[in-house]
Amino acid sequence: MKPLETNLNELVELARHPRRTILSQMQATGKKSIGCLPVNVPEEIIYAAGFLPVGLWGGQIPIQKADSFMQSYCCAIIRADLEYAINGNYNLLSGLVQTGFCDTLKCASLDFEVILPNMPMLPMIYPHNRALPEAMEYMMEEMEAFKRRLEELAGHKVSEADLEAALAVYDDYRAAMGEFVQAARDYPITINAKVRHLVIKAAWFMDKKLYTEKIKEITKQLKAMPKEEFKGIRAVVTGIMVEPEGLLDIFVDNNIAFVADDLAQESRQFRTATSGTGPVIKRLAQRVMDMQGGCLLFDCGRSKGEFLAKLMDSSKADALIVCMTKFCDPEGMDYPRYKAELEAKGVKLIYLETEQQMDSMENLRTRIQSFAEMF
Repeated sequence: MKPLETNLNELVELARHPRRTILSQMQATGKKSIGCLPVNVPEEIIYAAGFLPVGLWGGQIPIQKADSFMQSYCCAIIRADLEYAINGNYNLLSGLVQTGFCDTLKCASLDFEVILPNMPMLPMIYPHNRALPEAMEYMMEEMEAFKRRLEELAGHKVSEADLEAALAVYDDYRAAMGEFVQAARDYPITINAKVRHLVIKAAWFMDKKLYTEKIKEITKQLKAMPKEEFKGIRAVVTGIMVEPEGLLDIFVDNNIAFVADDLAQESRQFRTATSGTGPVIKRLAQRVMDMQGGCLLFDCGRSKGEFLAKLMDSSKADALIVCMTKFCDPEGMDYPRYKAELEAKGVKLIYLETEQQMDSMENLRTRIQSFAEMF
């Protein structure tokens, strides 16, 4: 068994080099890869069809050519994805899953079709109001159509046994991640804010079965260690993502550890377990119905404030950090409501507007440092 530090460093490096990681995983598994735009893509169906699902989460790339397709006030994550596509970085993909959770994603669908004219496009559209009785039926029909498109691309049928096997892999992954993030709370020095982020991020570019084996080993090694005494600030972080890496360095420098998260790129992807019975498509659709707390899936009850309060209590957090991706309308519309709810409960929170292409983070450094001095 490799030492814990080696296992952690391996995942950190895999997360830092997505293209290289995807190519190595394709070689190791013999699978072709399908790119998944954010968020909540039913990767199980892609996996069942024999493909490797990989996440497309932008990156720290100068936005130049993408400005010809999308305005500068649109989400920088998707603009970066467009830039990568124009530059040929996505030529390793055999298909692209398009989602439509926000206006930027809806508009980007046509842009990707122009930029990548020979790339098979796989639309995946979710019901806006999941409280309606028809939402479940629609979700199942959409997933069935998604499966048929993948079957055409793969050149073979996807059986119920294929789906069951893929679901087992992803259920195992979700359970392992739940165990990891729970264990990591007791080791905020070893699993600091940056390490935690990169270890979780690596899963987006790996075969989930191979990744799960690594994360289980890391969790086992953590639990074998004495719990770490941490005198810094234990925080919950919410938003789409916490990037670039330099921002995470600021949290580490100010002795702020992430003991839990509500991030689209991280825990929102695995915190909801599969429930129900029946065919796999039905269970996958039910999982979408069960998802709570994320702004990209409409929440009739406006439960995010309550959700975050419970998450802070269960993780014994001292503060909430809101990392607001610049120009993210869904996140921005949610913020005023849960801010008022949490401040009424006496929660200390800080709002940070971020984007991956930030040239300077000194303003954020000053604000985070001042926030840390309040404790």
